[in-house]
Amino acid sequence: MALVSAWGIVYILVNIFYCVPIAAYWDIRLPQNKCISEGGSLISNAVINMVLDIILILIPIPLVWKVQLPQKQRTGLIAMFALGFL
Repeated sequence: MALVSAWGIVYILVNIFYCVPIAAYWDIRLPQNKCISEGGSLISNAVINMVLDIILILIPIPLVWKVQLPQKQRTGLIAMFALGFL
């Protein structure tokens, strides 16, 4: 949860300071505007969010596998957790 929150804060700050000065995002006529690549920012956000989603899906699997249940029930329980990924 801390990792997802930290990434959210970082991404908000990246969007706020997308251009220096900040007003350059709206007014491209400013002479000293320096902006990061919008495509790169969006792709990096998507990739990091997908990696975090996969990590969050994989976290409960070892814990569920150690539960004292028959293997068929453990597999079903893991499959139910995996439905959250959809």
